[in-house]
Amino acid sequence: MSIENLRRELIQLIAVSNDVKAVALALRGKESDVTDMAKELGVTPKLLSEAIFFAREGFGGAAEVGSIVTVDLFIPNDVYVCVDQIAYMHKMNKPKEIIRSLVHVAMQQESEPNERKKWKKALPGSESIRAKLTTIASKRDPRKYINIGYNGKVHLYISLTKGLLKAVDMRATAFGTTRTRYILLWVSDLVDGKLMDWHLPRVGDGQMFDNERLYVIPSQFAKNDAPAGSDDAPAP
Repeated sequence: MSIENLRRELIQLIAVSNDVKAVALALRGKESDVTDMAKELGVTPKLLSEAIFFAREGFGGAAEVGSIVTVDLFIPNDVYVCVDQIAYMHKMNKPKEIIRSLVHVAMQQESEPNERKKWKKALPGSESIRAKLTTIASKRDPRKYINIGYNGKVHLYISLTKGLLKAVDMRATAFGTTRTRYILLWVSDLVDGKLMDWHLPRVGDGQMFDNERLYVIPSQFAKNDAPAGSDDAPAP
């Protein structure tokens, strides 16, 4: 984990603590007050100032209901079966839950998904991993996939916070693709077995951040507004 990621996690932990929440409204940016409290906590004044900002603005962790937006994803059926099996392996009820967790966790990493001409096509050497996931899923519940077939697509609605979606847009723009394709590239990496060492927990609405700055965003957007929302049309 990078120093920047550790620093971000520390800010989050400080921001959601009861002590900081209590003083967030009382402190009005007075340098002397922030400095004194920083000494007591054993952190730098700058770090504490950022944590107080997040606590005061409601960005400490919990997202408000009004900050939740929906992203439409169209997943090919053969990929959907693999995602469904991975969700089951993570004790999640629906594929959209594992995708939401994936997006939340991926946006806290500095790494990027593997690029490919067609996002749904398996990387060389990953075909057997997808085949194994499909076989296990079919044996687990053979009737579940009877009506799905393997020629169409499944329409999923993924709920994210505005801040998380903003971070996705920034990363997608820097990566040179659309929001939807960027997310789907991560999904392909997931079903290709490229993210096996990642911890993907169940993520509720209140566990996603509503401030994009709590995610890893490209340096060109660090002090600027996010780009306009990308097209949500199905990726090729």
